Amino acid sequence: MGVKQQMIKVKSLIYSLLIDAYQKRDKVGLISFRVNDAKLILPFTNSVHIAKKKLDNLPTGGKTPLAHGLALAYKVLKQEKIKNPDGNFIMFLVSDGRGNVPYEDKNCLDQAEIFGIYIKKLGIKTIILDTETDHLAFGYSWELARLMDGKYMKLNDVSAENIKDLV
Repeated sequence: MGVKQQMIKVKSLIYSLLIDAYQKRDKVGLISFRVNDAKLILPFTNSVHIAKKKLDNLPTGGKTPLAHGLALAYKVLKQEKIKNPDGNFIMFLVSDGRGNVPYEDKNCLDQAEIFGIYIKKLGIKTIILDTETDHLAFGYSWELARLMDGKYMKLNDVSAENIKDLV
């Protein structure tokens, strides 16, 4: 599946989750990690309309600073848990797991695992949607899901219904 088709599927799955979140009055946030860093695209909000607009304009491609994304997710989730200690948090990570941008001059995959464990220790439930498709798959997303006690799904095996059931 080409990158463009992958992103169409990923965005449609996330749109279905946003609709579900809106109906349940849940908050959503969005972090993008690409090229050399991670950015908080959308702080936690109840506005599914704003989330959809941000997702529509989300760029893709380039290097994968996975450790940067997980570090920022840890920071944002930790702050939100302080504000809402009784909240039920789910982190939905969409990646091929091939972190290839060093974090603070350290091994990018080791650092991704460290931040994954930090997120797990916060009590955050994690669902990892693996976009890796080539026949020489490395399985990094699966390993990260295992370390985080998270749920793991391959993009090709996901539908809007089974992702909602999983959440």
